[in-house]
Amino acid sequence: MRNLTPEQILEKRCLRAAEELYPAPHQHKQVEAWVIWAYHKCLRDNVTPRQLKIKQAPNIEKISAQRNPRANVIYYPHSY
Repeated sequence: MRNLTPEQILEKRCLRAAEELYPAPHQHKQVEAWVIWAYHKCLRDNVTPRQLKIKQAPNIEKISAQRNPRANVIYYPHSY
């Protein structure tokens, strides 16, 4: 990551976890509150944002995989 401090890296990890927990666009206040809570909890209790996410929603990774399937990219050869 482009010269980010450890605090910025932790904040980005918390943000990704929060966006997975609260995927709806109108839930930005909940995302922001969860990021702040998780950031301080990670610093204080030495846990990862992923551990906090799984503790709050144990099946979130399975649900998220169903919700956001990876796109299949098909490459076509150029015909000149």
